[in-house]
Amino acid sequence: MSNSPLVSILVPTYNGSKYIRRFLDSALDQELSDFEIVFVDDMSTDDTLDVLEQYRKVFPDKICIFPSDVHHGSIGAMRNLAFSHARGKYVYWCDQDDILHPCGLKNLVDTAEEHDCEIVCGWAYITQVGDDGIATTLTVHNKKQTQAASIEASIINGIDYWVRLIRKDFAEQHDPIPENCFFDDVAYMPCLQSYAKSIRFVNYPIYYYHRRKDSASGSVRREVCEGSVKAEKYALEHCNPDYLEAVQYFVATRTEMNLNMRWQYFDVFVNWAKEQMAWIPDNHLITRNRKLFDRIKWAASLTENLIPNRVYVSGFGAAPKQERLDELREKVFYDGCDVVVLSEENCDINSNEYVKRAYENGDFEFVAGYFAVKNIFENGGVYIHDRIRILNYFTYYKYQHAIIFRLDNTTFSDCIFGAPAGNPVFSDILETYCDHWDKKQTYSPLAQRIKVILTAKYDIPLNNSGKGFSYPVSVISPNNGLVNIDFGKQICEHDFSDRYADEEYVTIKRSEILALCDIRAMSGGRRFPGNQARGSAAERELSEIKNSNTWKIVMKLRKLGDSPIGPFLKKIFYGMLKIRKKFKKKK
Repeated sequence: MSNSPLVSILVPTYNGSKYIRRFLDSALDQELSDFEIVFVDDMSTDDTLDVLEQYRKVFPDKICIFPSDVHHGSIGAMRNLAFSHARGKYVYWCDQDDILHPCGLKNLVDTAEEHDCEIVCGWAYITQVGDDGIATTLTVHNKKQTQAASIEASIINGIDYWVRLIRKDFAEQHDPIPENCFFDDVAYMPCLQSYAKSIRFVNYPIYYYHRRKDSASGSVRREVCEGSVKAEKYALEHCNPDYLEAVQYFVATRTEMNLNMRWQYFDVFVNWAKEQMAWIPDNHLITRNRKLFDRIKWAASLTENLIPNRVYVSGFGAAPKQERLDELREKVFYDGCDVVVLSEENCDINSNEYVKRAYENGDFEFVAGYFAVKNIFENGGVYIHDRIRILNYFTYYKYQHAIIFRLDNTTFSDCIFGAPAGNPVFSDILETYCDHWDKKQTYSPLAQRIKVILTAKYDIPLNNSGKGFSYPVSVISPNNGLVNIDFGKQICEHDFSDRYADEEYVTIKRSEILALCDIRAMSGGRRFPGNQARGSAAERELSEIKNSNTWKIVMKLRKLGDSPIGPFLKKIFYGMLKIRKKFKKKK
């Protein structure tokens, strides 16, 4: 390998033996022949190096392997290490678990050579392997027409290494990739592109990006979310000042995405949005994109009066298990919380004669509901019943003025609710716990009191819809809190397994619920926009049929058919059909 190749394909590896063969097969099957593949291994503990060595024996002129003697644990550090070993005129960074298009590199190189480009960008397919092991192409990533690109456009339209060929001498003139960073591409590529003089898009497929659920950048963890913000700040601080507005636009689009996709750590991106408002109103690229501007402005304007990290549980009648208390402390808020067990020790039963009578009658759930509402109004927090299963952190809901969940069109949950201190809805609910409100002493359950207050005083309609970030209360729809069927922002689900003997409840598998929801979608259900048009068209067609004269005649005949003379009419009808068939045959 004495002659310098045209392209150096740079691949950091770590425990990639499961994927590395398919990558190697695709990389070695390139239409372009003048390339090397530089592997730097971060002390893999599986047989990655053995697999690489097997391939190097067969392709000694193509494959270089540089094992690290220290585990960096940083993809940025490994990319820089690979770059230091590159001998090509151009470098192409990619990942160990993806696939190269056979014509991709040649198309990039031909364009770079013809137009003397520092960076050439193609596009990629995104694939995902389902539970059945079948890979499905999801979408085309960043497809552009073949054309010269402005620096602004190239920054705004992406930062992925794996669709970009970069001239090595240009990259050497600028800072290396930031290390110890979850999103090294986010930090590095906006800066590098901001200093380029010639960038070109090409309308060629370059890559098949394999999306894995267990990837570090794809997972939702606190350090990943903070790492995203850290990388974006690096890009803002180190980019070419002439293109700062384009980098700011890029950062704003990522913040918008993260607010939606990484909502479990919503506070990280809300705080970052607040910082960005220092310069966003003066950025004409962002203000022209009204949707983007309004989204960041909205996030930055969210209340500072957050629901505190305090969870109330009932200790009336029976003390909660320690395992449950530990679960709530760990799972409700990522940064922990105080768990308050409501019981005779910290609740003054004698303070309310109406509630005291319920306590003396042994209605401990009623009593717990009252003291939960009272404590939330006075101190803020969230009440969580034993039947609530915790699925995700509650951070997203901390920014609500109050949260109350729906169970169906006419029922609100009394198993989970919360608010900051002083919320007026909880004040109104609290006032229902008296003889004046309940003159017949029916002791309506808390769910009924919530329903009366929300519908009568706050005009909240009885339907399945939910509305977040509303004042004075956010009503959360059933698909977000009733049962976990992977429909978006779900923090919890209700467990009604103890009600199996009640005729109002049924037991059903999650997969069956999903199937029912799909059927509803095909009938015009609102949750699936792709199927809504189909359902609406069917409804219109059915409406036209029902308004036709033929339909009206059929309905009248059907009504007669159900009458006492129905059997006689049916005989006449079938007889007429036989005569009609004979008449047709004669013709």
